[in-house]
Amino acid sequence: MAIRKYLKQKSSSIDQNVKTDDKAGYIKSPDQQLICGIFLLAITTSRFKLADYTWSKLEDPIIASLAVSCALKSVAEKLPQREQKKHDIYTELSRKYERKAIALIEIAYKQNAEKAGVVLQERHVAWRKYNCLEVAIRGKAKDFLSQDCCHYKLRKMWLGAIDIKEKHWKMGKRKLQ
Repeated sequence: MAIRKYLKQKSSSIDQNVKTDDKAGYIKSPDQQLICGIFLLAITTSRFKLADYTWSKLEDPIIASLAVSCALKSVAEKLPQREQKKHDIYTELSRKYERKAIALIEIAYKQNAEKAGVVLQERHVAWRKYNCLEVAIRGKAKDFLSQDCCHYKLRKMWLGAIDIKEKHWKMGKRKLQ
């Protein structure tokens, strides 16, 4: 019940802040929309075996894992102290889904660093046009953000067109007067 309230609040606040971009991300089939819906329903109704099964069928399991991990973490933090058992369950599930996302991004990074970086930056309509990095930052998924792939991509974004292997950067010629 607490997860439903949280997701409802977050979705309404996120809708106000999201810029629309028709070219950014898409869902490949109606089946994926259904699977994504079942996955979220399974999480919100505490049917975690069904959630694990539907998660394995998602086309974008990394962002799904991060989003659910962050939502579960936030719900666990907002639970009253008298519900310590639920807090522990939600916290453990949050860690579990974050570890799943970490495992997948590590595999992708080992196979091809550039493609893994693209996966991190790809926007997803099903997740309010956010990308994996934005979801991880918003949800404070520090373990995910500490992975080599995230560091690699963030460093590339920060440096922009500067080649860090170049010994002498061309900053432009300026006449001294």
